[in-house]
This record gives sequence, C-alpha cells and structure tokens, in this order.
Amino acid sequence: MSSAIAETVRRLPATHDAPRLARRHVASMTPAAPAELLNDALVIASELVTNAVQHARTGFVMLHASVGTGCIRIAVHDVGERLPVAPASELDLTSPTGRGLLIVAALATRWGVTPDQPPPGKTVWAELDI
Repeated sequence: MSSAIAETVRRLPATHDAPRLARRHVASMTPAAPAELLNDALVIASELVTNAVQHARTGFVMLHASVGTGCIRIAVHDVGERLPVAPASELDLTSPTGRGLLIVAALATRWGVTPDQPPPGKTVWAELDI
C-alpha cells in the first residue's frame, strides 16, 4: 500500500453491532472516496468483521483501517484459532452461510490472511485501489 494518509485501529465488541460499527468507522475515514469505492469498502468491512465475530468466537475484534494515496486497506484481527477457509469456486445455494469471503474476493483488489506468529490469531485484510 502507498503511505497512509489516515490510519486507525478500533477495538470492536464481538457482538451483532460490530459490523455496523465497522461500517460507520470506515465511512468516517473515507468521506471523499467515490461512492462505488466507498460502498465496496463498507461491504468489505462488514463481511470481514462478521466473519471474525461468527467464527473466532472471542470477546472482541480489532479493526485496522487506513487510507493512502493509492488504496484503502481494511484489516480485521482476532485471536481465534481457526483460519478462514478459501471460498469455494461454486456457491452452495442450500447453505445459509459461506458467502462472506466470496464477496470480499469479488470486491477487493487484493485480499489475504496473515496468521499470527506464534498462533493463535490472524488478520484477514483487503485492499481497494483508488
């Protein structure tokens, strides 16, 4: 990523309110972003936080957001032991879950997972080129 113009870290409770709080925070950091890019960033933040809350099953998650001259980066860290599973190439239409990382992959320019060393924990991140 290019050098950050604005960078924040926010601790979010691992509750049903966390995705809304993440969207609000990312929106406050990127008010001048084009509407389509901002919408994509909000969806990505919501999906990453939702996955962390649902699958990590810890008391909180950490939202890292930065805006640089060339990209918006959103990263969510949790201390859960499970690493995300890469999205399947085909969607299981009978499953009520399993779409979050497919959505992130479709919207982000780049995304990935960085496991903590030493475990447990990981950061799932996504970047959107401006």
